[in-house]
Amino acid sequence: MGKHVKVLTDNCTAMADINHMGTSSCPNRNALAKEIWLWCSCHNIWLTASHIPGVSNVEADRQSRMSQSQLEWTLNPNIFQVSIHKLGVNPTIDLFASRINFQLQPYVSYRPDPGAVAINAFHMSWKCHLFYAFPPFCLISRVLQKIQQEKSTGLLVVPKWPHADLVARVDENVSQQSNPSTENQEHTVPSQQSRDSTPSLPQAGTNSLPLVGRLVACQGLSKEASEIIGKSWRSGTAKQYRTYLQKWDLFCSRRNIDPLHPPIQEGINFLAELFATGIGHSCINTTRSALSSIITLPGGQSFGHHSLVTRFLKGVFELRPALPRYKEI
Repeated sequence: MGKHVKVLTDNCTAMADINHMGTSSCPNRNALAKEIWLWCSCHNIWLTASHIPGVSNVEADRQSRMSQSQLEWTLNPNIFQVSIHKLGVNPTIDLFASRINFQLQPYVSYRPDPGAVAINAFHMSWKCHLFYAFPPFCLISRVLQKIQQEKSTGLLVVPKWPHADLVARVDENVSQQSNPSTENQEHTVPSQQSRDSTPSLPQAGTNSLPLVGRLVACQGLSKEASEIIGKSWRSGTAKQYRTYLQKWDLFCSRRNIDPLHPPIQEGINFLAELFATGIGHSCINTTRSALSSIITLPGGQSFGHHSLVTRFLKGVFELRPALPRYKEI
């Protein structure tokens, strides 16, 4: 008579794979479930998995829920010194730090810290400081937004994720100054902004999307009607579209093409040119949406729904799929 063993898991997928003795949706999970059941068969064990809510799985999750402050990320101090020397900047405050990883004083911490001059950098103004910031990756978008809103200046360190929209946002919103002879250049993405050249947060409308303004003007609409149509794009969408529409306008001007009424093949050639720069499927898809907002093909068909365009996007996804940012833990 074999033994009946009941296991508890807070992962519904793992529970289903064990109880069903495998899965057809993922080869790796299926192989793992097969390995588990073969081991159980050799030891004459019958296995049953049941679900336990994560909030109740206290004992198993205790270690992962403990604060691991000693594992905080920090830039190598030598690289930090080389960077500020090459860029010619002397930051006056460290915005995202703690007493164990600050690069300079004073510093601002995220949680209560006896050595910090303030808690939570988002609750203070950055205008009066030449800041240094190496924020947690999940806060980079908020950091860029605050830099835009306050027109502040500083040294920002972000991860180099070539296929993420983040790189395009940094390229657009933060004026980067780099030196080709800088050592350890691949370890940092330093950026320095000028107070006068820092772009302000764009407002949705035809002013922030000139090609859209030209398209609306061709329809013979009044100024008031054009402004209302321009407001149909939210500020975040307009900011994303503006970058790629500017590149499209430049692409067309080099080839003497009307950017509002181009041949379909030229639009696809433009997408292919962007793909060659190393951007991923997400950015290409955003570009397709931006072009669809201004290009209408003969017969009223949208650029983004043309069969060649959709087929091109499928090819981009196959060649450069969206991958998780972290492959290992």
